[in-house]
Amino acid sequence: MPYKLILALCLAALLAPVPRPALAAAEDLQLVTHRINLAGRQRMLTQLMTKSACLAMLGVNAALNAERAFIASVEFDSVLQGLIKGHERLKLQAEGDAKTLALLQEVEQLASRLTPSIRQLASNDRHSVVVRLILRNDDPTLKMMNKAVGRIAKGRKDAPDQARTQHTINEVGRQRMLSQKIAKNVCLIKAGLSTPRDRVALNKDIGYLSVVLRSLTEPVPPDHLAPPPTAAIRAELRRAARSWKMLKPKIERVVSGLPVKLETLDEIDLGSLEILDAMNTAANLWVAQTR
Repeated sequence: MPYKLILALCLAALLAPVPRPALAAAEDLQLVTHRINLAGRQRMLTQLMTKSACLAMLGVNAALNAERAFIASVEFDSVLQGLIKGHERLKLQAEGDAKTLALLQEVEQLASRLTPSIRQLASNDRHSVVVRLILRNDDPTLKMMNKAVGRIAKGRKDAPDQARTQHTINEVGRQRMLSQKIAKNVCLIKAGLSTPRDRVALNKDIGYLSVVLRSLTEPVPPDHLAPPPTAAIRAELRRAARSWKMLKPKIERVVSGLPVKLETLDEIDLGSLEILDAMNTAANLWVAQTR
């Protein structure tokens, strides 16, 4: 399907703004965690689209990654509008908190320069201006989206168990993003587009992903994390941890300064997508069983 038709169909699917009804003091936890999950997934999409655009530019599964980048950019824009204005099909209410709304609107401004550039590159426009716009706006969009997710995920002090569940779902979702951010920074190194700051971030992200996956798969997780409530969720978390165990040495070789072959880059991409799939499934299952 042509990219422009995909864009038209996705944008046409957006419904009229959904008014936010007054919620009872005890909000339905599933609606709250669903919103956290979708908002958190936006962080991942920023990294998936930039990583895929970088891979397409280097000729690694170019057609597939161009399509993946294009579709991720459209999905990001669509869901962002749902978080701001409400979206009935996505089961999202219009954002009613003024501070969260302001953060989402800042994301909207930043993304207005990122996502069109991603779509240009995915459509084979490799002009240096397009590449610069992506590199300039990728990290700020991610950081602002992360601030918005943090506010959305913030739990109530009078409901500590609910707050811990919300925090844990946010952390599970964050690992989706890190899997793609790590692979993106490896790609930027190969493309000669990385900065010293990217390499520092790569080291930090490797450590953080390792710690959180280990904590989530421990028989008794740390106090700030809720234990996985079902065997299916535990299985997905273990699947992510196994994939990371195989992927991590390949990334560490890149960090050490060894040259990156395109074949290795492809393997790192596939490994990152496995982790993404496992953590995404775990987050969705966790949301589905909350009450």
